[in-house]
Amino acid sequence: MIDYLYDETFDGLLTCIFAHYYEEKAAGIYPERLYQPSLLHGARAVAADRERAGRVYAALEQKAARYVLRKIYYTFLSAVPGKENIILAYTVLAFRLGPRLTACRTRPEVLALETASDRVDTERERFLGFVRFRDMGRFLYAAIAPDHNILPLLADHFTDRLAGEYFMIHDTGRDTALVWDKRDPSLVPFRQTGNWRPNEDERLCQSLWREYFEHIAISERRNTRLQGQFVPRRYRAHLTEFQGFGPASG
Repeated sequence: MIDYLYDETFDGLLTCIFAHYYEEKAAGIYPERLYQPSLLHGARAVAADRERAGRVYAALEQKAARYVLRKIYYTFLSAVPGKENIILAYTVLAFRLGPRLTACRTRPEVLALETASDRVDTERERFLGFVRFRDMGRFLYAAIAPDHNILPLLADHFTDRLAGEYFMIHDTGRDTALVWDKRDPSLVPFRQTGNWRPNEDERLCQSLWREYFEHIAISERRNTRLQGQFVPRRYRAHLTEFQGFGPASG
């Protein structure tokens, strides 16, 4: 058995799973840049191969079901430690059981993957309503700081909603951005330089929105615990309505 090291792409991960079946059994799969050598197993870096990854993808779709692929992909986008080996264990079980996998939700392999996948899906749903765009003049800009790598899952929603605009959604924690230029969405490495400022109309709109948000609140009925369930504090830094007013600290 051997540890396979990959480049942190989905194709790279699926290529390692291909190697597990057609070359040498995997003791584990790990990101190459983070790998700590093991005394128990050798290690080999595996180059991402789209053709081999595609064969694994097609086999999973045929052997199990499309929803299995979605859950695997969502888990890949998660920040859950050891997600690669959660996916490996689940994939082995999916190939073994096929459609019977749906009846095995209490199996550790299934439970671990579905828990990670559900966390990503929950955060994706939240951010469909949490993204706040600012008019920068030539384009719309939004900053987010999600726990998981959900940018790829936001693309369809916002390119459909803002099809006629130029916009960017910036994941500040991962230094990546979803960029839409009215043609195709692209995920690109991105690091903001300088202090961008919205135009005057945008600053006025932000001020009016914060004032509206503050004044519609009924202070006697304010429930900070319930508010925290709907809008967790860790997401509020980039929400206009929570900047500079009581609800942000309540």
